Amino acid sequence: MCNYNSLVSKMSDYSDMSETDDDDYDEYFHTPILNNYDELMNLAKHDKTDDKIRDILYGLIKYVKIIKKKEIGFTFDYTIEPRQKWIDIAKEFNSNVVGRDYRILIDETAIVCYVVNSNLLK
Repeated sequence: MCNYNSLVSKMSDYSDMSETDDDDYDEYFHTPILNNYDELMNLAKHDKTDDKIRDILYGLIKYVKIIKKKEIGFTFDYTIEPRQKWIDIAKEFNSNVVGRDYRILIDETAIVCYVVNSNLLK
């Protein structure tokens, strides 16, 4: 979902699946996308601050561990900040916050927290 190369990589992982594996295939490719700040903060059990974008990213990181999914996204809300601010904070998180455990990715409509370290989902 996050970019073409990651999608192609995921598809190759499933190239030899039979029709009986359709549910696994759908589960693997379905990225939950949230679009409500208050709902995410509640689900992630994250305390709100004055910096909603950081709250959203920390909330995604917390919530992805709770639901044990490889990735979770949040639809861009340009009433919070313009698109460039979302991109800048994603770069900052990837450089200074998430380490080797997560990646913050951006597509056309959402910002996504992707779990790199699968041990975090156990």
